[in-house]
Amino acid sequence: MQPPEKGSPSRAKNYDESAPDNRPLNREERRALRDQDRRFAERRRACGDRAQNLGIRWPSDT
Repeated sequence: MQPPEKGSPSRAKNYDESAPDNRPLNREERRALRDQDRRFAERRRACGDRAQNLGIRWPSDT
C-alpha cells in the first residue's frame, strides 16, 4: 500500500506504517509485478484484438 497522498485524510486514517504489507518492495518483487503487469497488458490487448475481429465493442476501443 502506498503512503497516503497529502490532503487525503480518508486514506491517511487507513494507512498503517507498522503493517508488514506496507514495507517497500525489493527489486525482485518490483520486477515480478512489472512482469505481471506486462502479461496482463498483453492479455488485454489480445482480448481487444479478438473482440475487434468479432465486431464486439471492447473498452479499449473508445
